[in-house]
Amino acid sequence: MKKNSNNSQKIEKFLCFCSKITFARFSKSIADNGTTNLEEVCEKLGLAKKCAACLPNIEDEYYNLSGKKKNILSISQKVEKIPITKKIKNYLDSLCGNSLISQYGFLPMLASEKINTWLVVSNYYPSFLKKLVVPYALIFEIFDKNGTSIKSTRLSLLPNQIIKICLNDYIYGTSESVESYFVKVERKPLAKGLRGSTRPHFFYETQNSMATLHTQDGSHRKRSVILNSTQNKDKNFLFLINPHTKTASVKINYDYYNELGNKIKTYYKTFKLNANGSKLLELITNSINFNKKTTWSIKATISIKSYLVTSDYNFKVISVDHL
Repeated sequence: MKKNSNNSQKIEKFLCFCSKITFARFSKSIADNGTTNLEEVCEKLGLAKKCAACLPNIEDEYYNLSGKKKNILSISQKVEKIPITKKIKNYLDSLCGNSLISQYGFLPMLASEKINTWLVVSNYYPSFLKKLVVPYALIFEIFDKNGTSIKSTRLSLLPNQIIKICLNDYIYGTSESVESYFVKVERKPLAKGLRGSTRPHFFYETQNSMATLHTQDGSHRKRSVILNSTQNKDKNFLFLINPHTKTASVKINYDYYNELGNKIKTYYKTFKLNANGSKLLELITNSINFNKKTTWSIKATISIKSYLVTSDYNFKVISVDHL
């Protein structure tokens, strides 16, 4: 087949990979709806409805198209209501035409003698920018599995600087057993100007692997994941975090189809998750034949964060991902 050099044949880049929305489609929607309706465009296209990692890119692309700075607030995945004091502050900031907006994120932390968790964030910016990027204050607080705050730290993040922190250094002793922690991260600009700070990442370092996650501040009452039962010795875990100030009741079920094609629903666990607490729950289905698909369901009385952790038998290799 003869190659076509037309622009239409080029592979389009996604602005939001989860919703498969390209930069071109976003640009057309902005042009069709007017540059004052960014939230409406995001709702119409379904942007930032899953992992929300595209939010900074959406804001930056909107700035490139319109020349106007816009921070998206109305499509956040947060379930809890915005306090009236914060609404007033956002309104006053918008009247002033300039605002200092802190960015928050939730991160799961694993720690043992076999696992180190690293926090990595940078404040780089493109060299063609004529205005300097502002410095940030990087603030993080570590909570143990029961929700008790064990460490709070504030650091400066200067332009063109990267910070790498081994969070195990802030914990008083580790053992062979893997413990769960919850970390709240805040990036607070120290002056008005362009944003250069990248979204903070966690790196989980084991003997033979390195897994990574970026921050998210959304949470959900219901989540599910499909897993295959196998005969290998890999382990699957749910890593659950309660980022709120009240206790959550959590129920875990799983279902699968038997040889007759009937759906079998099975109760697994019910437990309490303290405010700012976390839990690493191993998923075991010894009663199910291998090569069967199981659907694990999570239901909570308030919104929580859910992750899937997969490891080998000795935690020398690990994988971590959002649900």
